[in-house]
Amino acid sequence: MPTTTTVTIGTTGVLTWPPPAGWAGFQTQAVPTSGGTINLTAGQDYRLVMPASPVNKRVRIVGGRHVVIIGGEVNIDTDWGGNGDDNNALWFDSQTGTIHIEGVWMHGAFINDGVKGTSFCLWQVQGCRIDELQGTQAGYHCDCFQPFGGFTELRVDKVTGYSQFQGFMQKADANRWLTVDIRRLNFGQYSTPDSTARTWNFITGGPNPDGFPWVEGPVHLGSQCYLQPRTTALSSSIAPAAWFTFSGTGGSEIATPLPSGWVDTNPGLVIDGTIQEGLPPGGDYVPTPASGGNVGLTYVSPGYLT
Repeated sequence: MPTTTTVTIGTTGVLTWPPPAGWAGFQTQAVPTSGGTINLTAGQDYRLVMPASPVNKRVRIVGGRHVVIIGGEVNIDTDWGGNGDDNNALWFDSQTGTIHIEGVWMHGAFINDGVKGTSFCLWQVQGCRIDELQGTQAGYHCDCFQPFGGFTELRVDKVTGYSQFQGFMQKADANRWLTVDIRRLNFGQYSTPDSTARTWNFITGGPNPDGFPWVEGPVHLGSQCYLQPRTTALSSSIAPAAWFTFSGTGGSEIATPLPSGWVDTNPGLVIDGTIQEGLPPGGDYVPTPASGGNVGLTYVSPGYLT
């Protein structure tokens, strides 16, 4: 028999997007603390149930249609050696509906990637904290987000990420990188950042092996994206910096994308909104549990706007 659990919905700080309709009745699949690959039936909807203690090795989910994860903790507290991918948190392949990740805390002494995968579908990441990521230009390129197989849409709301190298790697190595919609997201540098770290990295040009530009967009940043850069200049952690104008000084710079059509290496790419230097006014959107954050093993979903 599959494991079942009840997810409690709270009343404050609601998130933007709900899980797919009927998610509470999806077939359940337990995630072991040892991680590993979980093979799901194509076309079937699943609710993955995280364990009551942290998972300590990458969870790779293969198959399924809609896949929902609400709450839980991935703590990569062991270096898995030669296969650096085993130090990732969550990896998704071959889903065809919606991937919904909510309230998960991803961290650890040896973590290198947060959320990644190849599923060309709708991704929703909300209420999560992804931190302590370690990596360098010369070694493993750690990323908070790297859906390198592209997607139909990527939605992010109320997420905090800390990385030694990159936060957002915006590049589809296959298929298409289409609409990105970000509502509340703050990134910072973990430990001593790599000297080439670009926390917000838009890859120029293309085509990728499938013949598409690496980033097609549109990319909607909104007005609640914050970045603590690796130097005193906000431009040091955004690439290509030439795609933005920078205003303000004294730790309060604002990066504004240049008008649509200017990006000659990605014709037609639209980036709108702003990236602001520093922390959100109230601090991290998702603090650690020790600092009172609603994330991880004791997560309670606050509900949704739509």
